[in-house]
Amino acid sequence: MKKSRTTTLNLHLRNERELRGWTRSYVAEKLGLADPKTVGRWERGVSSPNAYFRQKLCGLFEKTAQDLGLLQPMVDIQHEQGVDSPSAIQNQNTPPAIPTSFLYDPATPSIAAGTVKIIGSEKWLQHLKSLLCSSRHPTYISLHGLPGVGKTTLAIELAHDHEIQTHFHDGVLWARVGPKPDIMGLLSRWGTLVGLPAALMNNLTTCEDWIEAIRTAINTRRILFIIDDVWKIEDALNFKIGGPNCAHLITTRFPDVALQFSPGESILLPELNIDDGLALLACFVPDLVAAELPATRKLVQLVGGLPLALTIMGKYLQRQAYSGQPRRVETALERLYNTEERLQLKELQSSLERSPSLPAETPLSLQAVIGASDNQLENDARNTLYALSIFPAKPNSFSEQAALAVGDTSTETLDTLIDAGLLESYGPGRYTLHQTIVDYAKTQQKDRRVEERLVTYMLNYIQRHEMNYDVLQLENANILTAMEIAYEMQMQEELVQISCAIAPFLYMRGSDTLAEEHLTRAYVTAMAHRDNRGVIKTLLHLGEIMRKRGEYRQTEAYLQDGLNLARQLEDTKLINILLERLSAIILAIVIELQGNYVQAETYYLEELTLARQHHLHGQISRLLTDLGVLTGQQGNYTQAEAYLKEALAIVRQQDLRETETTTFAALGWVVAEQGNYQQAEAYLQEGLMLARQIRNRERYVSLLWALGMTEIDQGNYAQAKTHLQEGLELARQLTHRELISELLLKLGRVATDQGDYTQAETYLQEGLSVTRRIGHNKLIGDLLQHLSIVAAKRGKDAQVDAYIQEGLTVARQVGHRELLCTLLLQLGERAIVQEDYNQAEEHLQTALSIARQISHRKRISMVLACLSMQAIKCGNYGQAKIYLADGLTLARQLNLPHLICTLLYHKGECQLKQQQSSAAAANFREMLSSSPKGCQELIASARYGLARVAALQKNFAEAQQQGHSSLSLFEKIGHHSSNEVRSWLDTLPPLTNHIIEQQHLNSVGML
Repeated sequence: MKKSRTTTLNLHLRNERELRGWTRSYVAEKLGLADPKTVGRWERGVSSPNAYFRQKLCGLFEKTAQDLGLLQPMVDIQHEQGVDSPSAIQNQNTPPAIPTSFLYDPATPSIAAGTVKIIGSEKWLQHLKSLLCSSRHPTYISLHGLPGVGKTTLAIELAHDHEIQTHFHDGVLWARVGPKPDIMGLLSRWGTLVGLPAALMNNLTTCEDWIEAIRTAINTRRILFIIDDVWKIEDALNFKIGGPNCAHLITTRFPDVALQFSPGESILLPELNIDDGLALLACFVPDLVAAELPATRKLVQLVGGLPLALTIMGKYLQRQAYSGQPRRVETALERLYNTEERLQLKELQSSLERSPSLPAETPLSLQAVIGASDNQLENDARNTLYALSIFPAKPNSFSEQAALAVGDTSTETLDTLIDAGLLESYGPGRYTLHQTIVDYAKTQQKDRRVEERLVTYMLNYIQRHEMNYDVLQLENANILTAMEIAYEMQMQEELVQISCAIAPFLYMRGSDTLAEEHLTRAYVTAMAHRDNRGVIKTLLHLGEIMRKRGEYRQTEAYLQDGLNLARQLEDTKLINILLERLSAIILAIVIELQGNYVQAETYYLEELTLARQHHLHGQISRLLTDLGVLTGQQGNYTQAEAYLKEALAIVRQQDLRETETTTFAALGWVVAEQGNYQQAEAYLQEGLMLARQIRNRERYVSLLWALGMTEIDQGNYAQAKTHLQEGLELARQLTHRELISELLLKLGRVATDQGDYTQAETYLQEGLSVTRRIGHNKLIGDLLQHLSIVAAKRGKDAQVDAYIQEGLTVARQVGHRELLCTLLLQLGERAIVQEDYNQAEEHLQTALSIARQISHRKRISMVLACLSMQAIKCGNYGQAKIYLADGLTLARQLNLPHLICTLLYHKGECQLKQQQSSAAAANFREMLSSSPKGCQELIASARYGLARVAALQKNFAEAQQQGHSSLSLFEKIGHHSSNEVRSWLDTLPPLTNHIIEQQHLNSVGML
């Protein structure tokens, strides 16, 4: 039989429900109750909601537990088998009931008053729970961070967390502090909650009295104290009153307060990343986030992932989207893109939700929340904060020196802003500001002198560190900001100086479009003010950008204009001479790229003499490097290496790391051309490491290109392809068309050597298309020459002739001797195929003469290989042996596997013609073992040679085997030689059992 008990009607709960016109079913649905009768039991006083449902009721009605009459003594309801029993609650997937002795603080904000849910702070919630629920007590924890970062929201979640309430089974007490707290009032409320007798409380007159009385009443009870929005450490310490089993958590925007309260457990709550910020917005407008991802992503970035800003914006967008009219949402988004609109967007709150930092009549907004901190600052600190907002926001940072100069302030003031939680430390000697702080401060900043100070400081900074790109990288965004300000404020002289000083850094790092934009503005400004030196400087850098893009005609136009203007100046100071000479240097580079080595070398040597006279180490090293490349291209590797080693010694001594990467690339190439691949790779790898360190992507690509060339020469095609494809991807990002073409040419070479002629042609045709647009004649000729090789291997004679003739026209127009030599070599090979041996001899002898004139040993060896083939065809075997001996000597000196194998093939051919089967076999076998892995053409050719040796020795089974193996490879890669091999196989006698048996006996006898 049930025990009888006294019940008390809860008229507060019923009246609040009826006042809103809500039914019990409606309330039950909102609370997640299966049975509406449960609400009736609560109203009749038959049972009381546990802590979980008390919290949900407070959130639903937006009233305190006291307002709803939920704080009467708990009754024994275990005998009821309704939804209020622990088993029934668990069946509804709700947490088990908190012990009936749990002390509930009605001042605790409800979860509904906070954010929809904790987004991006789950790990911090778990971390805080693990700290609070540890066996170590008393516990003191501080949670600090920017205004609006979600500290209070996280604290609210903790207060209502089931594990926290279970661990702190005696209750959770909450104090809303703010800048001007009523300490006595908050302590007296806590005193009432912990059960202090009224008579005792009437005699408590000081904070110390209240603290002592509350601590005594708590005794060994286990309670969590949450002190929210603390502004002064004295206030936090007044609430540090728990006993040995208690824990204290404060939230504060001031890192100094947090550190003083809990030195060992001071936790900085960061803002949200992009993904978490989008997830938070999606809690309010999921369809909008899904449909307008770029627009909503921009919103997250505009507020730096600050949860308060995202929540206010999310609720605003939710209201605008409710009508279903896209027009309203579009207008709302445009409004939110405006800084002042975002700052002033307001949200009304109930008294329980309102931040203690804000006056009672002030709606919640970013402007109000950040302004609360601003209002506490002294004038010096406030003006410094406003001044520092000129720097771009986080993740950008700025140095302490820049902050002091721009803010016209002291380190003590910076420390004040750090302690106020408005300025953030970003490592030793560097600071940063959150986006919302910058936005707020910019709306207050009115002093135009701040902008002038930034421009002046950054100009001096660039001039001090002009060649130290790592140092410039630290202030890159701040320098760009200074340039924009100089342009807007019409600071003509400063604009030109900054634009020209920072231009090399920008285009060396791949930001040539940005550099061009600023240089063009500086050029127009200099022209308008008749600043001739400024015009010349901007033209120099614009010419360099055009050169990197391969737009040589525009390059020449810029530099000729600069030269003409420099010559018109009557001032004979050294700066004018150097400007003229620097213009000439860049102009020489253009001429060199068009293949006019002699004229280019004249420029370089003239400039080198002048640079040595004036001890211009940077210019000397660059000129020596350029001369090294130039002489190397002419095949004079000894002189090239001497130039480059002198350049390397200078750049190392002067720490000119940008030039050093160029020198490494050139040295690696020159040494590789001489066959010293190990040393070449050492230079190139060191250059790559340095290019990574200084973040020079253009140099990095050039070094990858050089490494790829080295691997090709060694026959390491897989590794070569890896380097070249990585370089091509980066070159495309840089839109560096000359490098793109060079890389496509080398990738075409790899594909050709591997027998993938279709892919080779794809690479080469793309390279030709790019190169035609930039007018790089040398590259056009190289690509045409290689396309002719691919066409020849596929047996497309008409295409071969067309490519060669166009290439010859280009080579003769620019007088590029190496290109002319290569194309004449190609013509000689074509004449041999067509059996026009006299014409072949003429072309090849001319090519050999040119190769020897430019001392290009690789080209000499290639021509000798082709001349040997022509001599063999004419039956002049003695002359062929001379050509082959000289060619092989050079090829072995240069350590070029592909060329060595080609010469071995011709040597074997010569010996076959002379019936020297054993010697021929030895050469073909060496060729087979030396062929680069994956070079199907060479392998197929070697097997064809071995097949013919076997046939000469009457070993027809071996001949058939090697011949078919060769045919299979030639057919696989689509090589025209497959026709020749197939025809030759048809001439072999058919294999009979007698022949096979006889050949087996012959082979056994040989063993």
